[in-house]
Amino acid sequence: MPRLPRRARRPRVQPGAAPGTVQRPQSESPVEMRVIVYDGERFIDERVHDLQRAFELHEQPGITWIDVVSPDVTTLNALGARFELHPLTLEDIADGRQRSKLEAYRDHLFIVVRAVRPDPDVLFRNHQVALFVGKGFVISVRDERHGQFEPVRERLQVARGRIRERGADYLGYALLDSVVDHYLPVVDVVTEQIETLADDLLGPSTESLVAQVQDARRALGRLRRLSMPLKDVVESMHREPVVLADETRLFLRDCIDNAVTILDSVEQLREMATHVMDAHMALVNHRMNEVMKVLTVMSAVFIPLSFIAGLYGMNFDGGVSPYNMPELRWTYGYPFALSLMTLLAGTLVFYFYRRGWLGRSAAADVTPIAARDDKA
Repeated sequence: MPRLPRRARRPRVQPGAAPGTVQRPQSESPVEMRVIVYDGERFIDERVHDLQRAFELHEQPGITWIDVVSPDVTTLNALGARFELHPLTLEDIADGRQRSKLEAYRDHLFIVVRAVRPDPDVLFRNHQVALFVGKGFVISVRDERHGQFEPVRERLQVARGRIRERGADYLGYALLDSVVDHYLPVVDVVTEQIETLADDLLGPSTESLVAQVQDARRALGRLRRLSMPLKDVVESMHREPVVLADETRLFLRDCIDNAVTILDSVEQLREMATHVMDAHMALVNHRMNEVMKVLTVMSAVFIPLSFIAGLYGMNFDGGVSPYNMPELRWTYGYPFALSLMTLLAGTLVFYFYRRGWLGRSAAADVTPIAARDDKA
């Protein structure tokens, strides 16, 4: 299982700066903008290289969706001036480390969520997505370009479903619902990792299992910190009375169900990871007890043999007294001593075996986690 890297630290706003100060580190990626204007009859999808063209498209009738990736300070300030966005919201976008939240303003909603996507190297990655949902427009601002909004764009392009007939509030819901739905593949990836660790629990080597389980628990902790406020955002949006239409609010119920399901799945996976760790420690202790039991049995077998060997190893002269080790002068004394020790050792080993102290595997007494979950 890949180990999760430490998060890169971004410089914060200079201490003492005025509220609403937009400061953003220089990005290596150029600013990307895509503008979609649509209604029930027409659809315009254009990649633009300057905000002036985006504003010209916004003046056309219909719903406008401006999608911005890796914006700089100039772009953020221009969008804020055009759509009368609060400076504090622009500051939150520039910071890039905001907790998921929803803020309602006079004529628009400001939504910040953490989007996730599976990654084969680090299990999953997350980045910030901000949405402005107003009357006739939606602005999405992302730190990274990804395919999470492509299903929504395809639905708009082919005029599939009701999305082309509804307002900007429904588009905002669709984008938020797409972010929530993309948590499910990440949950599936983490579930597969935990089940793999549970299957490897009874394998021949479990030396790296502790580190792998700790990585999984750390990933689940991060996923829980991301999914909990996401659920709160969806619930808060459902209660918003100004911007959202009643029909859109009905569809948000399904989004709430998905967010609750994701959070419940993460909690169950955390418990499962804890069970894997507990079972691993129990198995380690059990194997240690097996080793100690074998050593104890060996000691119990050799103690009487050592007594016999020590008894006949005493330096007594049989010529002085007939009671001084008479077996020393007996023709079959040495075979008699060996036979006695062999018989005694065999009797003890047979006794220990019948009592079940020998011959049982340590793994036989441990039930795999996956098997316990299947029975439940």
